[in-house]
Amino acid sequence: MNIKSVLLVIVSTVSLLCVSACVVTSAQKRVTLTASTSILDEIRTMDQAALVELLKSPEGGKRLLAAHEIGARNLVGCLGSIQALFTDPAPRVRAYAGVAAFKLGDKNAAVILRTLLTNSDLVAASLAAEPLVSTGDAKALDVAQMLSKNENFLARNYAYTALWSSPNQDIAYGALAAALADSSDGIRWDAITALGKRHSIRAVEMLVAHLNAASTPSEERWKVARSIAKNDTWASVPVLIDLVTDSNPKIAFLAARYLLNVHHIKNALSASRSSDSAKIISDEWRLWWNQEKNKHTPDSRLPAPPTH
Repeated sequence: MNIKSVLLVIVSTVSLLCVSACVVTSAQKRVTLTASTSILDEIRTMDQAALVELLKSPEGGKRLLAAHEIGARNLVGCLGSIQALFTDPAPRVRAYAGVAAFKLGDKNAAVILRTLLTNSDLVAASLAAEPLVSTGDAKALDVAQMLSKNENFLARNYAYTALWSSPNQDIAYGALAAALADSSDGIRWDAITALGKRHSIRAVEMLVAHLNAASTPSEERWKVARSIAKNDTWASVPVLIDLVTDSNPKIAFLAARYLLNVHHIKNALSASRSSDSAKIISDEWRLWWNQEKNKHTPDSRLPAPPTH
């Protein structure tokens, strides 16, 4: 798992656990999964033996976080302890255990993951889908597509992660396009955010189309512009230059700020000081871009800001 996926799992897990989400056990009892940022910090510093011991915790939240950490660190020696959680009463714990075991080389973990695809806990189902989707599993891909438009915030965001792991990226982009057209504000906004994290010209093009759609509300246009800025590819540069003259002053300011402070366009500072006119600033950046654009492939990442 790359660093972006790891961060998504950690952030989503914190959100999940901090709201004390309840899950149904096999005995139809409910267990509460709770954790805090301090627990996460502690888990990241634990050695292998301590993590194995934490897998036995009576608190489901700690068990699943320990399983995630073991998988993230690729602690193959813990595989047997992870497999012991395949019968855990909490579906999300089983999902984290299955995902971790799969990463540690246990391809038979796909069996437990497939059983979770139809679980009533949609977050567990979405979690289980990712490693299966990466192998081309058709059923897991269907589940990820379905959950990408689910009202459950965590379920759909894990579904986006699963879709990005698919060998068939056309399906992933198609699912995000469908989410952009959804009537739910939350679903559209999460799709916008997900595309902002996809560093590709295709994602930029989808965001620009949504930005320019007559049906896109003003506040949502701001969210789209922010995702274009965060796309962080050369494909985003000419779009941001155009947005410097946007009729929405928040969007115009955001575009200028990202060009200057984040992307460190070479002439941005001199241009911004030459006049208060947004059009003059935009024209100067566009002149620079016409000279610069052929030096870069659209999908390549912008250079990292200089460290001071």
